Amino acid sequence: YRLEKWCSPCLTDVSRGYCESEYLLDTPALIKDLEVINSSHDPSDNCLIFTLDVVALYPSIDIDMALRAMDHAFSIDTRQPAATKTAVRKFSEFILRESFVVFEDEVFKGKKGIPTG
Repeated sequence: YRLEKWCSPCLTDVSRGYCESEYLLDTPALIKDLEVINSSHDPSDNCLIFTLDVVALYPSIDIDMALRAMDHAFSIDTRQPAATKTAVRKFSEFILRESFVVFEDEVFKGKKGIPTG
């Protein structure tokens, strides 16, 4: 139960290392980055900042592709112990493939995409 709470710290650490400067945790992190840019950027320089909002991102992520990406990130990570990465990989696959929701006393299992929340 709530395996994602155990997996999340490892996945966050590996993701930050894997994505390096491209990693963005959440909106407050974006605001902080923009404040740094605003305070240090010369307004006479040309600077373009844009965002992208993907409609239905999580429901469209292919589970097999997500697991392959996780495997690749784990293969180059040097911070997390191998046993932790093995456990997180197994737990993550279980979470991604076996998640379900209950709505109005009916159980629904996803056919594609990854769970959120």
